[in-house]
Amino acid sequence: MKRILFILLMSIVIYHSSFAQNNLGKSDDVARIVLSTYIPDQVEGLTDIARSNLENKINQIATKQGVGGNAIDKRFIISAAVNVISKEITTTAPPMHSYAIDVNFFVGDGIAGTKFSGTNVTLKGVGETESKAYVSALRNLKTDDPKYTQMIEQGKNKIIEYYNSRCDFIIKGAQTKAKMRDFDAALAELVAIPEVCKDCYMKSMDEAATIYREKLELECQQNITNANVLIAKNDWQGAADYLVNYTPDMKCYTEVGLILKKISNHLCAENLGKARAAWANRNAEEASAYLGAISSDSECAADAATLSAQVATKLDIREKKEEERQLRVEESNKLAATRSYNLQKSQIKAIRDIGVAYGNHQPKIVYRVYRYW
Repeated sequence: MKRILFILLMSIVIYHSSFAQNNLGKSDDVARIVLSTYIPDQVEGLTDIARSNLENKINQIATKQGVGGNAIDKRFIISAAVNVISKEITTTAPPMHSYAIDVNFFVGDGIAGTKFSGTNVTLKGVGETESKAYVSALRNLKTDDPKYTQMIEQGKNKIIEYYNSRCDFIIKGAQTKAKMRDFDAALAELVAIPEVCKDCYMKSMDEAATIYREKLELECQQNITNANVLIAKNDWQGAADYLVNYTPDMKCYTEVGLILKKISNHLCAENLGKARAAWANRNAEEASAYLGAISSDSECAADAATLSAQVATKLDIREKKEEERQLRVEESNKLAATRSYNLQKSQIKAIRDIGVAYGNHQPKIVYRVYRYW
């Protein structure tokens, strides 16, 4: 899994470097910025039911405007405040409660307390109780009003300006976190930069690949220790599982390669012994199965080949093994083609998932949303 994620990160850098900046068109901009929905606690008359209703309406607006979803950087919000304009009792039988409310929508930086844009609508509702009248008014809120588009566009422009003006500081902050070995926090900070911030986004992807590499190198050293512990406990296969995902281009691979060679030689001797025992009982199929598990570059490969030739005198195993080899090659080619397609298809999602996973485990953010918003 670690290897796949690193390949994905590198693919993203190569993929985006191959396009001119102007190819990141406006039609895609909306999908690259996500706003977190936030309802202040001090909204007038807001019961739990009304809060849920208002939150659903805001989520619908955000989704229709293309900025809904699970934001990596949750500092940018879409929020709303409700002001009750009037409360009346109707003269109908039975009497009903009539409410008129103003719903003020905002987009802004919830952490810095900066409003970027806003709009408002006036709604009316009627119900048997004040609470039901309030909810009735909120249900009348139309989520496809064109004024929301203008509000979102103004907010997006401010968010883009924020990232472009602070790009170097964000990258520097991520580098600092990486030096403190807080790799997940560093990656979350980098992948939060929206793709529409062209230059900054590409710089952040380059840095993300570097930091993820550092993360893998550190984990590699830890897993070398884990593998040696399992070898001491005679758990050779468990030791191998810790190391199989590391590649020769990594700094730690010299040591990894030596340990894997040691494991391979041990498993070779073990499987060769079982193959000899099976052949002694003239169980050619079982002997062949053990021999097939022996790596061709292990120390006992020559002895395994000799025994394999003896086993083949009883069964036409050579032909069978060749057919199996061809099948493995075909399956490997299909797997490689599928993996290449999937890498291209899911590369952006994969890197975002790293940041989202980190963000979801962070403490709840305390937003600074002022009444004047």
